[in-house]
Amino acid sequence: MSLLGASHVPARRTLRRWPGALGLGALGAVVAAALVVYVVTPRPASVITRQTLPKGVSFQKYGTGAGLPELASGRVAPGFSLPNLRGGRKVSLAGFAGHPVVLNFFASWCADCRAELSAFAKVSSASHGAVRFVGIDTDDASPGKARSLLAAAGDNYPVGMDRNGDVATSRYLVQALPVTVFISADGRIAGQAFGAQTVRSLTPWLRRLELTKASHMRPKRTGDGVTVDK
Repeated sequence: MSLLGASHVPARRTLRRWPGALGLGALGAVVAAALVVYVVTPRPASVITRQTLPKGVSFQKYGTGAGLPELASGRVAPGFSLPNLRGGRKVSLAGFAGHPVVLNFFASWCADCRAELSAFAKVSSASHGAVRFVGIDTDDASPGKARSLLAAAGDNYPVGMDRNGDVATSRYLVQALPVTVFISADGRIAGQAFGAQTVRSLTPWLRRLELTKASHMRPKRTGDGVTVDK
């Protein structure tokens, strides 16, 4: 699991000038303390640190337990329009209106992201378009490598390039990769999953999302007759 920068901008700190009589030893201690403060202070949302979790610590335990934010279920999914990783038309959430969407934030430098790509290929193919899949290549300096990884895994769904991680961190509150967001057919957040996904973990979500599409398409009776949502 690879961590992204925190969403709070650190408070400004100023270092006072120490008297020369303190000597190099004291100065070294001050510098070391300052470095510790800098390392543990949260970074702005646009900064991605690419650190990994401590060995043996799962993201689920680390993530929500540490208060990392996530979008509330039921809220409207934030819109976006991003350059297409493979070229051509931009990838936008609005382009999938009326369809349930599985939105996966990943990067070529993220080991867990690479591990889950084959599962996304299998599940997206098995859905036969009932659920739309969209990838967001996040803060990736190697888009060519990302394209190669997707091709090798058999993923052919649309992928947008979030070069600076702005959509991920600012709109979807993502602070670690990979993160998968499930969006119902009415454009609302159905839930999120953290860490590498598998066919087994994705399948129940697909069933749930397919039900939201069925509900979205159900005829609604009005005073003038019967209408059907698009």
